Amino acid sequence: MGLFGEAYSCLEEGIKSNPNSEGLVDEFRKAKKMLDRIVHIEELLKKQDYRSAKDLLSVFPETSSNNRLLLAAANADAGLGLTQTALDNCLTVLRSDPDNSDALLVEGIVTYLIGDFSEAIGILDESLDIDPNNDTTKELLRKCQKGAKVIQEGRAALSKERYKRAIEQFTIAIDDCMPVLKKAPLYSILHAERDEAFFSFETIL
Repeated sequence: MGLFGEAYSCLEEGIKSNPNSEGLVDEFRKAKKMLDRIVHIEELLKKQDYRSAKDLLSVFPETSSNNRLLLAAANADAGLGLTQTALDNCLTVLRSDPDNSDALLVEGIVTYLIGDFSEAIGILDESLDIDPNNDTTKELLRKCQKGAKVIQEGRAALSKERYKRAIEQFTIAIDDCMPVLKKAPLYSILHAERDEAFFSFETIL
């Protein structure tokens, strides 16, 4: 949780030592309220209720240095297809904690949504080096590897004017990569490439 976690622990210990201190009690109450809100946000993210999580996150300052909060914000934005703000928050966390496997996972998700499969694969590999038992990372890595292969085959078919084959490959890629929100660049990339193949195929009929 970053410095917030340390501060919360200090307040908790301070309350035990000075239970009658009104100042400590007040600060602890505020910190507890903040922690409870973060836990609730994380529960919403697990349920993929990204909109509700983002709404709750709006009460926190955008310049927060709380890594746990920044990761929650990145997750919510990634789920809503807001790739740039999600990436910005991930990079902020990684600047202070380069070995944060959760931040690398979210960065991998965002890079995948941007459509840079090879970069996403590298980031996810790095995350697995730190946390090799993370099933979510493993699953996304497999999806990225498969998506990269299918798209490469589709582009190769398109360049060789094998338009029907290209359409088939891009359709497979779209189906495999769903659900992808329309705001995510990957959505536009996949559909644009398939549309190009469709148009080229129709012109030769």
